[in-house]
Amino acid sequence: MGDWRELFKPWIVERGRDYFSGGHVVELEEEGFLGCAKVSGSQEYQVEIRSDSDGVLRMACDCPYAERGENCKHMAAAL
Repeated sequence: MGDWRELFKPWIVERGRDYFSGGHVVELEEEGFLGCAKVSGSQEYQVEIRSDSDGVLRMACDCPYAERGENCKHMAAAL
């Protein structure tokens, strides 16, 4: 996978790292090129990441920030 950090604003990568380090990724499953995670924040959010051998193809999260079309800290934490 390429450098996935390039898909995020720098402060989102930092917040995602903090979420991961703080144990907010409470469930993570990977099967082939699909990853699913539950990330706890003010609520528990579902994250889905699809990739192939060249890198990330599509990411989704049900948080308000991602629903506006942005790549969020929950996605960064899952990655």
